[in-house]
Amino acid sequence: MKWQKCGGRRRQVCPNCHYVLWSKESISVGGIVTKGDQILLVQRAQNPGKGRWTIPGGYVEQEETMKVAIQREIKEETGIITQPQRIVSIAELPSEKSHDVYVTFCLRYASGEIVRQPNEVGQICLTRASKRIAISRFDSTIIEY
Repeated sequence: MKWQKCGGRRRQVCPNCHYVLWSKESISVGGIVTKGDQILLVQRAQNPGKGRWTIPGGYVEQEETMKVAIQREIKEETGIITQPQRIVSIAELPSEKSHDVYVTFCLRYASGEIVRQPNEVGQICLTRASKRIAISRFDSTIIEY
């Protein structure tokens, strides 16, 4: 693929077959999981943000809905089952090369014991949310819970 002008913009075009890659998007999800008056936080085990406390989440797979993706990501990272309640934030980071979208859900703890996934999560805690939590690397949205 080579970058060239196409349709009034710089786009990636195959020099052999002239296929045009019109856009490249990625969708990520994050979850604010509540259990009573507590929320679930995870400490990232990998970059970006290794060592930082955040809400659990990850990428949406091609064949998944966002609702299924956030439930899968939380179960993979923490071992618990959750029930999505609503979307609380949508953020985006458009650039010339990609357009990343981050959707944050509020979820209710449903069942299961917390079991940490060590290659993704350093530590896990349920805490009374008296902290301010940056929910996305895409914008300055802050959740105060």
